[in-house]
Amino acid sequence: FEGIAVGLLKDLKSLWTLVLAISLHKWAEAISLGISMQKNFWNQTKIVVILIGIFSLTTPVGVVIGILLEDQSEIIEIIFMSLA
Repeated sequence: FEGIAVGLLKDLKSLWTLVLAISLHKWAEAISLGISMQKNFWNQTKIVVILIGIFSLTTPVGVVIGILLEDQSEIIEIIFMSLA
């Protein structure tokens, strides 16, 4: 959802603020996910690679979805910004 919020933003200052906020917590999510995968899938490299790929693509895919939703009604923007 944070990627969708980035894609919906029109103000450059708000965009950089949200990108900074995402960057500051994305590393913690990645470490937590990595530790969890190391404990649960320690001998299943293929599954780990797939899960890391999905995790890596969620924010960029969200940005694309947000850009596509940009020209929709204002209520769509309000809903997704609230969820983010």
